[in-house]
Amino acid sequence: MTAASDDLYQHQLRIALNKIAIDASVGDFNSKLLLERLSQERIRQHRLSAIKRHVQANGYPDTLRGRTEAMNDLFG
Repeated sequence: MTAASDDLYQHQLRIALNKIAIDASVGDFNSKLLLERLSQERIRQHRLSAIKRHVQANGYPDTLRGRTEAMNDLFG
């Protein structure tokens, strides 16, 4: 993903989280489950971004193996 598409994705995710949080606050059980899933997706996206930055900053090859090594370096 490019930086612009990452920014757009993050913006859309924030809007969705805010909208669902309102539904969840009034007791909509399905919205609470969806809010949890979206929160997990947000965490996943932050981790992927951190891995991508770590790959670029530390000279890992931009391959599956390089990203895996960077992930292990970051998250153990």
